[in-house]
Amino acid sequence: MANGGADRLLVDASGIDLVVVNGVIIRRDGCDTVSAGDPLPGRLLRHGSVSSATA
Repeated sequence: MANGGADRLLVDASGIDLVVVNGVIIRRDGCDTVSAGDPLPGRLLRHGSVSSATA
């Protein structure tokens, strides 16, 4: 456990060919199409408000 939170469960999705965010394909055939350091398109919404997407 990191940061005192619960463990995170990760499961690969089946039946999803690609993921498009703001007109940009970010995942195709189970593989990321953007590099880890690249900025992602779109904005992060939390509780209905736009937040900064800092990791």
